[in-house]
Amino acid sequence: MSSLIHTLSLTELKLYLVFTYTLVWYFLYNAFGFVAQNKAQQLKIITAFFYCLVPTTLSILLFRGTLNGEVNLSSAHIHFLLVIVSFYSFSTIEEFRIKSNYNWALIIHHIAFGLVILKFAISADIPSTWLWIVAVQFSSIFVSLRSILKSYPKLYKRFNTVLEEADFWTFLLVRMLFQTFMMLSAIYDMYLVDEYRYVLIAAFFLSMLLNIIWFNQIVAKKIKRNKKIFDKGLTISVL
Repeated sequence: MSSLIHTLSLTELKLYLVFTYTLVWYFLYNAFGFVAQNKAQQLKIITAFFYCLVPTTLSILLFRGTLNGEVNLSSAHIHFLLVIVSFYSFSTIEEFRIKSNYNWALIIHHIAFGLVILKFAISADIPSTWLWIVAVQFSSIFVSLRSILKSYPKLYKRFNTVLEEADFWTFLLVRMLFQTFMMLSAIYDMYLVDEYRYVLIAAFFLSMLLNIIWFNQIVAKKIKRNKKIFDKGLTISVL
């Protein structure tokens, strides 16, 4: 193993790590088979596990770095990026493998944003503050947990409203406002210096578009839920 690593270039080593981390995700995915009813449920659980662990931990790391005035990428940052790319690869493969109706928005997001993240990891010439663009994905924790709880009607009924409300506010504040601001700032910076700027800018705008689509779905569900609550309250008042 050590002799192989010494013969690889830095870029090849990072690609090798992406492959290795993808295998780790598959190991964890199969391990969750002990608590899941089927492959689809396993994918939901491993997805929630990813959002609870990886972007959240990266956010904590970035927050500590911000307090210390650090702006350069560290080896830990690089590994987090590679872990995220490997999860996107794993998730996209499984989306095609186990489902008949594909979530194309999610697949496009994983491919486009995954390429951006991989470029960041390979070049390693960006300020660490740009990683907030990736770290804010911890906001997907709530929608992932709601997806899992759908298989447990009693728990879903008990916690769905709270998770839905948390999903709305975190997506609005973190994805629609903060992530959009960070991506626009990155676009301005890379437009001046980055040779791949047009590809990266296109990927960022695609991510913004998908955020708008997803947020529209969240708002529609929130309006529908509030309408049900209002109609139920009105019925009780009339009775």
